[in-house]
Amino acid sequence: MNELPGIITEIRSSDNLSLVQMTGPGDCHLSALVIDTVESANWLIPGKKVKVSFKEIEVMISPDPLLKISAQNRLPCQIKSMKVGVLLAQVELLFHEIMITSIITANACRLLNLQENDAVLAVIKTNEISIAPDD
Repeated sequence: MNELPGIITEIRSSDNLSLVQMTGPGDCHLSALVIDTVESANWLIPGKKVKVSFKEIEVMISPDPLLKISAQNRLPCQIKSMKVGVLLAQVELLFHEIMITSIITANACRLLNLQENDAVLAVIKTNEISIAPDD
């Protein structure tokens, strides 16, 4: 599981869902869709420190910094290492001194021509991000 520190900046709720906006390392923008509201989770408040978590298999990689896609969490990274197998590739990404792991298909790794030290975006969909209070 990948984990980043974050600070809640804004919360918008509707029904039992909240869209939580955060800042992370390097003042990057992060967002998460959570099944909670400010009424049901008293820790959902602007300024609150949180742990931002996401699975390795949820981290997409793009070598295109101008990628037009609906996924809002875009982290500029550098590829530090890769282990490419027959079916899967494990890509270790450096994001502001924090290592992020991505598991993608080996075919995608070849099609994107990914190499160590390449600058890439790690892309995570808003609904794939989990947050918890960092007390």
